[in-house]
Amino acid sequence: MTNEWFRNFVNRVRQHVRRIQYSDDRTKRRWLAGITAVVMVMVVVLWVVYLNIAVPAIVGSEVVVQADTQKSDNGDDSLLTTFTRGVSVLVNQVGQAFSNMWQAIAGVVTSVKELSFEGASDVPTVETSEPLPPTPLP
Repeated sequence: MTNEWFRNFVNRVRQHVRRIQYSDDRTKRRWLAGITAVVMVMVVVLWVVYLNIAVPAIVGSEVVVQADTQKSDNGDDSLLTTFTRGVSVLVNQVGQAFSNMWQAIAGVVTSVKELSFEGASDVPTVETSEPLPPTPLP
């Protein structure tokens, strides 16, 4: 029963695609725009899910943000003041994350690497090898 349902579904999709292929250019453009928008949304959603998974693992498992309790001069905080404080906290955190990342990269790049070259004692040389017998050509 499941196999039959799948075949019917595939046949309906094929018929719908053929209907779009034989339609006018305006309809084709609409379908193109609609499908493109759906795919773009799916890509953005997958990207956000990936960032939510990857970024905490890179930055750290726990981020502590301290609230700025300073009031403005007139006693009430405006939207711009609050936004400015939030941006400054965000910039500080991003700067600290980049600083940590740069230090890790610099540590890897500047680490001392040692290479040692030793001659092998059992490698045949021209003086130690036996002469090859001549090979007659036809």
